[in-house]
Amino acid sequence: MEIEESNRLIAEFMGVKIGVDDYMWRVGSICKLKEVHLSYHKEWGWLMPVVEKIESLIVEVSIKSKFYDGAMINFCYIFQPDDMGHPVIEIETESDSKIRATYLSCIRFINWYNEKHRK
Repeated sequence: MEIEESNRLIAEFMGVKIGVDDYMWRVGSICKLKEVHLSYHKEWGWLMPVVEKIESLIVEVSIKSKFYDGAMINFCYIFQPDDMGHPVIEIETESDSKIRATYLSCIRFINWYNEKHRK
């Protein structure tokens, strides 16, 4: 999945309306939000509200770095247990950066969530 497509997926999950919602690209300069403005893949200010929404669905999100075998590895773990503590969903993604691992895990969660709630 390409970044643009993934960012659209996240925007839809967040209820963001491209072409309708306002976007401030610098102080005092407001325009209508365009797809090129979506920065979930590279800015924590965009991505953390997504993490918070996922957590609000009673899902655990853990973002960590571990030093392993001489290298720093970044993880994002998303987990939702059933009433017995068994995983309803369990996603673990590793990457070269925390934001990339988190972004990829959020995309996987949103795809799962959309499939589960498809009408």
